[in-house]
Amino acid sequence: MGELTEIGVEELPALFEIMARETMREHEKRFQERIKAVKDACSAVDSAASRFEAAVRNAWGTMDKSASEYGTRMAQTIEELARNLNRLQASGNYDEAERFHKESIAALNSIIKTVRKYVLKLRRGLRVEMAALNVALGKLEASIKSLGIALDKSPGHRVESIRRDILHLTELHAELSKLRADEVEETKSLEANSAKMREVLAKAQELAANSMFRELTHYEDALRAKEDEIRQFLQPIAKPLSKLERIASGSKNQNINLATLRDLIEKPVETVATGQPFALIQTLNHLGDELARGGFEIEERRRRRAEETIQQVREGMFEKLRGDYLTIQANVQETLRQLKATGLLEGKIAMDRALASIREEGGRLTNKTADLQRRSETIMRTILREKASIEQQIAQLTGKTLEIQTQ
Repeated sequence: MGELTEIGVEELPALFEIMARETMREHEKRFQERIKAVKDACSAVDSAASRFEAAVRNAWGTMDKSASEYGTRMAQTIEELARNLNRLQASGNYDEAERFHKESIAALNSIIKTVRKYVLKLRRGLRVEMAALNVALGKLEASIKSLGIALDKSPGHRVESIRRDILHLTELHAELSKLRADEVEETKSLEANSAKMREVLAKAQELAANSMFRELTHYEDALRAKEDEIRQFLQPIAKPLSKLERIASGSKNQNINLATLRDLIEKPVETVATGQPFALIQTLNHLGDELARGGFEIEERRRRRAEETIQQVREGMFEKLRGDYLTIQANVQETLRQLKATGLLEGKIAMDRALASIREEGGRLTNKTADLQRRSETIMRTILREKASIEQQIAQLTGKTLEIQTQ
């Protein structure tokens, strides 16, 4: 192994071309010699076919018309195939030599098919010319085979494979560089978004510190607490109410207000706060009567709790809960009115919208940055695998040790 050489991905293609030329120099000379030999053999086949064609013309009168036409057609086809192959440009480059070899095989196969197609239709008097043509074809076949052996014995296929791997590596490296540049830009945008978020949050906190907003928060918390209190108060009769609704729906009992009953089940807070007191009391009286008769088949403990709740309603609990709730709700509405009159409410709404927009943009930037990072990591893993493979292949081909820098 030679001395370790460090090289960047960008410079690798040019360096490998130098290595490839050094490795392939002697082989390419042999390719040129073999290609020349194939072309010389093509010329010989062309000449033999021309002599064969002349012999066919000279045999006019001693050869029937069909045989003469077959012979002329065969000779002209062989001449055209040989001349076309002879005109092909091919240097000693492995790729060009390999293409020329494939074209040569195709041309030879076409010539052989042509001979087999027509030769049996010709008279035996042309055997001397036919023998000369066969000799020329044999030499062409041998020269083509010799070129193929030279190609197979050369490291050209390995060189081309490494060259393709290097091209792929440089493409991956360019893609990785772009992804990393995009990631830097997205990171900058994310940092700017975070700074903007901090700025808007500071303003929002300053706005929230206003005494009127603190008062609004106090009332809103109290309103939510009162809603929880109403739900908790009605919880013991929630299931009995549902059972009563099923019974009343089935019996079509005209004495029970089904709308009020369903409202109590589906939207208890709103019904207690805004429902008709008489209808509510009447509904719970029906429920109490059913419980007193031992209906619903519920546990005694739950029955007692439900009856206690109904008794509290009869003693004015609904009115108290309603009064408390509506008072707090009125305080919320009045505070909102004052905030709107001073313009503070619109400012708070605008601030909330700005924060939502900034958070949404921050989420998008975070996801995009994470996606770029994932793609970069995936490509980097592929680059490292291909880097190691290329380094090993070059070492085996040239005996030189390379360290490809991918960062």
